[in-house]
Amino acid sequence: MFVLSSSSGFQLTLVGTNHKHAPIDIRERLWCPADSVPVRLKSLISYGLDEAAILSTCNRTEVYAVSTSESCVAAVLEALSSWSGIPAGDIKKYLYTLKDQEAVRHLISVTAGLDSLAVGEPQIREQVRRAFRIASRTGTCGRFLSELFKHVENAGSRIRSQSGLENERVSVSSAVTILLRQLSADRKIRTILLVGAGKMISLAAEDLAALPNVGVWVANRTAHRAKTIAGRIGGRAISLAEIPQVLERADVVLTCTSSEDYVINTDELRTAISRKEKKELVVIDLALPRNVNPAAQNIPGLRVYDIDDLAPFARELEVPFQHKLANAERLVDRETNEFYSHMRGYEANGLLKDLRKVAEEIRERELSRALRKLGNVPPREKTILELLTRRIVNKLLYEPTLRIKAHATNGDGQSYESMLRELFDIGRPTEN
Repeated sequence: MFVLSSSSGFQLTLVGTNHKHAPIDIRERLWCPADSVPVRLKSLISYGLDEAAILSTCNRTEVYAVSTSESCVAAVLEALSSWSGIPAGDIKKYLYTLKDQEAVRHLISVTAGLDSLAVGEPQIREQVRRAFRIASRTGTCGRFLSELFKHVENAGSRIRSQSGLENERVSVSSAVTILLRQLSADRKIRTILLVGAGKMISLAAEDLAALPNVGVWVANRTAHRAKTIAGRIGGRAISLAEIPQVLERADVVLTCTSSEDYVINTDELRTAISRKEKKELVVIDLALPRNVNPAAQNIPGLRVYDIDDLAPFARELEVPFQHKLANAERLVDRETNEFYSHMRGYEANGLLKDLRKVAEEIRERELSRALRKLGNVPPREKTILELLTRRIVNKLLYEPTLRIKAHATNGDGQSYESMLRELFDIGRPTEN
């Protein structure tokens, strides 16, 4: 197990949960709205962490922390409990904790889309990028997390390209299409209302456009975006105020907005069903927090699906490219090793910088002493002495520099670093 620095004691810790470990009602409470992330990042630093980043999506909330503190996990747990209002003892069973290399491997896998509900989907990469961007702007991404997030973004692209996953069109919206095809075996689906105009709804619109003889409405707070999506698929844009009237005519409602409040209320759904001839309506709520009150599922004739209900249909999407997923997993291992090889060299740079600083201080001190004894040394001779002493230092450090970098890359550099710091009385690494 490689730890960030043997001399500093820093460690990378991941504490989080996802769709495999926690139900949607728990994830809803742990979810971090984008505008709250900077405040929460600063609160993590106040707990004594050195670096922190938060990745929060509909399927996961994960805290990546770098710290020397042995109470790092407890601090993150306390923070998650505070944000969610869930007692630490209750929330603990939904969380996983990974450290160092396992944490890096997990984030690379996440970024490549291998840990998603719809395995192989590419949308998560932008969410990882956004998490890094917010942490950088907030000032909680230091040397290690900056290197990590830069690496995983490139690693995700390489894995998708080299495994062939980038050629697969996979998303949660594709799972919605499978669900609708199954539902259409029992009931005729003629009309669908899409609520929202984000990436998920945009992808869903393209998938649903392939369904035969289905009319589509698109409702969104911003009329222009609704018109853009509706125009691409031959649908019709409506305002949010028109939703109650359209509900009476729709067979299916698919909603995914970023609203923290319910977009369609229970009374509107109850009224719409009461006015329908067949008294039936399907609602597929892909949002987190949810756009529809979960209590609505108790309304007779209403069938409500949330994002977790799509998991079985998402698994169907994986079947044709299992060999690509297996190849991608192998590439994740390679990328993880490459990152740590890079970071070992990065840590070696700190030692070499400190070692050269010690050598340079000795050179300057002894050169000054010699020049004082020599008296009035002409500029030309002084320059020659300066170059001579610099060359001696460079030649003395040349072979040790090569050896330290080689050992660092091979993974056994920490013992050499400890030894050299002890022999030359070098303290903690300096910041690069």
